[in-house]
Amino acid sequence: MNQKTEIRLEKLYMQQKVSHINADQTERICVNCAFYEQYYRKNRGNVAGWVPTSIGYCLLCQCRKGALCPACKNFERK
Repeated sequence: MNQKTEIRLEKLYMQQKVSHINADQTERICVNCAFYEQYYRKNRGNVAGWVPTSIGYCLLCQCRKGALCPACKNFERK
């Protein structure tokens, strides 16, 4: 990739808007469960790091779940 393409891609990534959702710690949703492991992806751009995604893995049910899914009967707080 040439330098112009890299600069253009970096500008596009910087212009993307990110949505955030706040969840209360008292809610019975998967992200607040002790058995939930959140998935992460590599950060874009020139800063190294990991960014959390909206999907994770339930260790108890052994399946993929969204962070805001209703909790199952085996819900335990972190």
